[in-house]
Parts: sequence; C-alpha cells; structure tokens
Amino acid sequence: MTDIVIAGDAGELLTTTIAIADGVDRDHASVIRLVREHQADLEDFGRVRFEIQPFTTSGGTQRREVASLNEPQSTLLLTFMRNSDIVRAFKKRLVRTFYEMRDQIHANPAPVAMDDTTALSRASAIASVLDGAARALGLDDNMRLLSVNQAVQKRTGVNLLGELGATHLLSPVNERYMTPTELGLPFDMSAVAVNRALRDLGYQRQERDAKGKAYWVMTDRGRAAGGRMMDTGKKHGDGVAVQQLKWPESVGQVLGEEAA
Repeated sequence: MTDIVIAGDAGELLTTTIAIADGVDRDHASVIRLVREHQADLEDFGRVRFEIQPFTTSGGTQRREVASLNEPQSTLLLTFMRNSDIVRAFKKRLVRTFYEMRDQIHANPAPVAMDDTTALSRASAIASVLDGAARALGLDDNMRLLSVNQAVQKRTGVNLLGELGATHLLSPVNERYMTPTELGLPFDMSAVAVNRALRDLGYQRQERDAKGKAYWVMTDRGRAAGGRMMDTGKKHGDGVAVQQLKWPESVGQVLGEEAA
C-alpha cells in the first residue's frame, strides 16, 4: 500500500501522484495529466517536482513520470477533480495525515548545528514550502515571515531570520479589510462591478470549480496590493472553513481613481 504522505530529502512533507491516484481510485496517467494541465496554478505554492520511476507490470518493468506535491499543491489538485464521495473522503484523509505527520515532526525535531551549511539548506527548503502554505492561508508580510520562521525553528533549530540579521521587522500599517460590496459603496458600484474592476486591474481572475461555479482567485499582483483570503466564520458541508477574498481600504482608493 502506498504511503499517503512522505518526508522529502529536505524534510518537507510531500505526497505523490501515485498516492493520490490510489486514494481517489483513478489511473495514474489521468492524475499526472491533471498536474501538467494545472502546473502553473500549482506552482503558486512552490515548484512541482517530477521524476521518472520504475514500476512492475505483468509485462515486465516499465517507467512512468511521477510528481511530488506539498500540502497546498495536493489540496488544490483535488479541487480540480469532480467532488465525488471518494474524492471528499481522500481529501479529509490526506489533510489528516499531513496534520498528524507535522505533529510527529514537531514532537521529535532533529537537532541541528547552527553553523552547518547543510542544515541551513534544509531549513531554507522547509521555509519555502511553509511560505507557500502561509500564502494559501492568506498570511501576509510580517505575519507570514514570523510564522514561517517560528515553524522552521521549531522543526530544525535554525532561526533563519536570526541568521540573516533580520531581528526587527517593520510594523505594517493597519488597514480595514473590505468585501467588494463594502469597497463599492463610496462609488455607488455594485459588488459585480467592483469584481470586474479588480479583474481589469489584474488583481484577480475568475475560475470555475468542478461543478462549473465561478469563483475569484487572487493573482500575484493582487497579493502585492494587499488582498487576503479570510475566514467568514462559516463552514462548508465537509467542515472546511468558508473563505472570502477581501481587500484593504487602499484598494478602494485605486478603484476611486479608476471610476473618476
């Protein structure tokens, strides 16, 4: 039986397209094809690693392409599949396994020498993966940097910010985050008009889920403008928190200039 989650060479937690194919009861070729189709979106959360692996068949040993995915990448890939009972069940099983393995690693961190270049490389690789997860959760700037550094230090003993001499971070300006409806009120713009304006500014793009329902996805430009995915306090039927894309008040000023 294929392990659902494994530790990579740098200590990061990964799953593979083989494990996903087994979990959702699909042939591996269709899963790797889905990864290739959505590779650009998946790499918003880190580089997708491909390798050729041998496998045994009744006709002898053959070779196939296998992709390794981190937690946000694998979760995103499952959203591109039809949301059947087996997919939902595997999604919960995968999330639970990632969570349990993180707990095990946190409980038994490997001791690391602070002057070991290999240790710094490992810590940097883990930070890269965690940074992708933090972005997926909507953490920005100082909160993301501090959270990632704290998690890396807990797992490896390496304080990356300390190694870089970044002992003080600038305090961000506190801004109220607003929904498209709230952003549009001063300009007599509907939420639909605001979303279109944000699209035209390159802050977001529209995609569709497996059921054909449209939803907005923040772009890198939108993230730089301060956009965040934030919890609404509600949950989907499967228990996953409902999130909504919100924007800082400064984006309202940009909309005002566009509407003028």
